[in-house]
Order: sequence, then structure tokens, then C-alpha cells
Amino acid sequence: MIALLSALLTPVIALTTTYIAVQQWRLEREKWRLAVYDKRFETYRAVVEFISLIRAAGDCTEEERIKFLQTASRNYFLFEADIQSYIEEIYKQSVEKSYLEKMILNAPGDSLAAYRGQLAQKAADISRWFGAQFDIAKTRFGAYLKIHQR
Repeated sequence: MIALLSALLTPVIALTTTYIAVQQWRLEREKWRLAVYDKRFETYRAVVEFISLIRAAGDCTEEERIKFLQTASRNYFLFEADIQSYIEEIYKQSVEKSYLEKMILNAPGDSLAAYRGQLAQKAADISRWFGAQFDIAKTRFGAYLKIHQR
């Protein structure tokens, strides 16, 4: 009987040790997820604030655009390529909108009314694009910002 209990003791210790190791691994993984959450949320907040700025003011300054890139790119390596390219797309669209607004204001005379109308249409399309970005940003960042509870 003692020999049987001694033989079973080794596997029980091994299983208990494995269980503890797996639980420690899960705990460390969750601690890491919570640690990067704040940094990821900072990037999300920068994106949403920049979108809000463009929607409210219609345009932004170069300084605001640079500040957006600096803040949004601060945590660049905490995201996959989809978020990185999304931030770049937002930046490019803001540059394009700013360029179009300047072209509309500086287009010479009434002889180019059709050209000015085309520019205004493109600027309006970009404004609508920015309007749709609130929900799109929420969806894109959602996978990175969800905190799973089991």
C-alpha cells in the first residue's frame, strides 16, 4: 500500500506543479495586457481627438498634425500593421484636405469655377470620410482594447 502511494505521489506533484506553472503564465499574460492597455488607449484617444479636431474645425494646423503623429506613433510597436497603416491614412487624409482647402481659397478668379467645384467636392468627400472614422476607429482599436473577463 505504501509503495502504491509513493508511486502515485510523483505524478500528483508533477500535475500540481504543472497546474501552478500554467496559472502563473496566465496571470503574467493578463498583467501584460493590462500594462499595455493604458498605452494603447492613449493612441486611440489621440486618433479620436484628431478626428474630432478635423470634424469640428474643418482643418488643422501643421503643428496639430505633427502633435497627432507624435502622440499616435508613441506606441507604434504595441499594434499590428493594421493600426499603423490606419494612423498613416488619417494623417494623409488630413494633409490632402488641408491642401484642397488652400487650393480652393487660392484658385484664381471665376474662370476656374468648375475646377474650384471639383476641389470642393473632393474636400467634402474627405470630410465625410473623417465623419465615418469615429465608428471605424472604435472597431479597429476594439480588438486591442477589450479586456476579457472569464
